[in-house]
Amino acid sequence: MARKKRQVILPPTFVGAQPSNPGASAPGGSVANHVGPILEGFTVSAAGAMKIADDAARVAYLGSLSALAGILEQEAITVRNERGGAQGSHIESLQEDIAARSVLLGRKTADLELQQTLANSYYGSSPFGKSAQEYAHSTFKNIATGLIKITSAQEALNAAYRAAYMVQLREAEIQMLQAQIAALQQALNTAQEQLRAEAEAQARAQAEAEAAARAQAEAEAAARAQAEAEAAARAQA
Repeated sequence: MARKKRQVILPPTFVGAQPSNPGASAPGGSVANHVGPILEGFTVSAAGAMKIADDAARVAYLGSLSALAGILEQEAITVRNERGGAQGSHIESLQEDIAARSVLLGRKTADLELQQTLANSYYGSSPFGKSAQEYAHSTFKNIATGLIKITSAQEALNAAYRAAYMVQLREAEIQMLQAQIAALQQALNTAQEQLRAEAEAQARAQAEAEAAARAQAEAEAAARAQAEAEAAARAQA
């Protein structure tokens, strides 16, 4: 009895790339299948990473803020020495103090802009108040675009927090310097007004003394003239 031959049906072949079957995934899985676990991992680690960055930066900020007045005074002294301002009158000293703080104000304002840029480097905005999801997506994006390496993600976040707190410190410094300059300017105006008043009083006193001296001289001259006239009259009598 002859065996019945089995019929083998081969799949169709195509010229060029094989079309994908509906619902089939790309080799190795979809991109979403890879990104999802990574984002989840970053989300889980977000709270710890942000706390590390915030704690260290905040301690440094609070330390500088508590000593702000003394720090600015020392910086102003340094600027005065750089300018070579010699100790002179009270007015000159006030003018030097204003000039030194104005220089400091310009430096702090310029650095404020730099610190704002650094603070925005991780998220594109300030790191304060960011959620775990925002941390996860920003971290993934920064690594994917080559902005940071995964091994340096924490340090990059630390730098953003340091800069963000430095922005607050610079703003406090600028506010204090502006208040100091305003107070010094008021003191300078008062000192200059007092100096003008003293100069005017001295000028009046000198004018009065000179007028009195002239009057005395005129009186003495008149007395001498009268005495001479009387003497001449007696001589003729």
